[in-house]
Amino acid sequence: MNDTLRFKIDTWLKQATVQGSSLPDNQRQLIEARTVLPVSEIRPEGNHLKITLGKDEQGNQISFKGRVRWFVYEPAVDVLRDGQVIDASTQDARTPVYSMRIDLSTWLKQSTAQSSTLPDSQKQLVRAGNSLPVASFTPVGPHLHITLGLAEDGTQVSFKGYDTWYVYRPAVELLKDGQPVDIPAPTLRGPTFALKILADTILKLSTAQSSALSEQQKQAVTAGTILPLASHEPAGQSHLKITLGLDERGKQVSFKGRRTWYAYEPVVEILRDEAPINFASPLAGKTIVLDPGHGEIDRAGNDPGAINQFLDRNERDEVRKQTDIIKDLLEGKGGNVKIIENNTGKTLNQIGLEGGGSDCFVSLHLNAFNREVQGHEVFLHSQGTANDERLATLVNQALAVNLDIPNRGVKRRRLAVLGGVPLPVPAILTEAFFIDSVTDAATLDDWNTRAANSIAQGIERFLTQ
Repeated sequence: MNDTLRFKIDTWLKQATVQGSSLPDNQRQLIEARTVLPVSEIRPEGNHLKITLGKDEQGNQISFKGRVRWFVYEPAVDVLRDGQVIDASTQDARTPVYSMRIDLSTWLKQSTAQSSTLPDSQKQLVRAGNSLPVASFTPVGPHLHITLGLAEDGTQVSFKGYDTWYVYRPAVELLKDGQPVDIPAPTLRGPTFALKILADTILKLSTAQSSALSEQQKQAVTAGTILPLASHEPAGQSHLKITLGLDERGKQVSFKGRRTWYAYEPVVEILRDEAPINFASPLAGKTIVLDPGHGEIDRAGNDPGAINQFLDRNERDEVRKQTDIIKDLLEGKGGNVKIIENNTGKTLNQIGLEGGGSDCFVSLHLNAFNREVQGHEVFLHSQGTANDERLATLVNQALAVNLDIPNRGVKRRRLAVLGGVPLPVPAILTEAFFIDSVTDAATLDDWNTRAANSIAQGIERFLTQ
């Protein structure tokens, strides 16, 4: 359903229902006859319409003088729905009212980055049980990009001067006229993990005896229950630290408003793609952080990195493919792999910080120069440790075995992303080959797969030798 306003005469958009001539210039906008404007919300108010402007064909929000909500004199416009004139005063013409119910306490954010990386001025905590009016929304991966609507008294709802925010989709429920809106669940990459409960047990907020915890700090779960997982890791004292994942509808699973719990390891089983993980696997208990390079870095647009213009392929997309292959290989050996999605708008230093607490951090890149040079090389920070150098050497050796191209060696350089990785986490950056000098797509695909396999081999050797 597409609603638009078609202006029959020259008239004013206004910030009040008074005569346009009585308002200052910053509270009115002259619109010429025959102009057509998309609208996302229309509400009759006397002989005026209260409107919220929509988005243009490129998906950009339309506004005048920084405002998207205006009044317009109703006789001066036609309201069109899917190209047909409708009566805006009838119930059928009423624009649906959207709202957002907060199911799990979460953050409104000014980007899709982790809330912990944002300053207070760019995030707003919203508590479970509250509802907010919504003027418009757009799914963005696991987030919604929302524009807040009007409160019951007609005032604009905003926080910290912003009425447009990102919010984590699984933590909220979008409602249309009070009924849930069916938004397709975000697509999840790679294998899925779950926790299978083998015997009646209690999830806890610490590894303490359950008898020592209050009711708010524990949750009984029965044998046979299977819970989706976002992450899991050993926590000592025969416990696993788990973060619950999304259900089949894409909604966040939680107990008592919390996603992260501890489970007694002997009575649970971790499933990977519905098959039990053997924790005797060589990488069991190891956490690897992968950073596919480029993409949206510090709100600088979606940087494609190095480009092969002849093949219309770019570094950003190819190294993202590498990460999926590496993740699958290492998780098959029992490792816990975290991918830093390259669309978060974080700074390079913030990306490096994501490696904190892991067993190693690898930033994946491809090179480019003059369409002739070829070879692989691996970097560590100019002040890198012996462990950084050992990881870089093992990965570079694996690349040398699997890629029949010049070995440009292991090098040190003051790279921002590596500088952000907290000590003592081993951290390297790979340049598996020069994408601009690859002459055909089949070779590019083959080298990309070989490079991913090589990097996975080097990481495994580092973590097991």
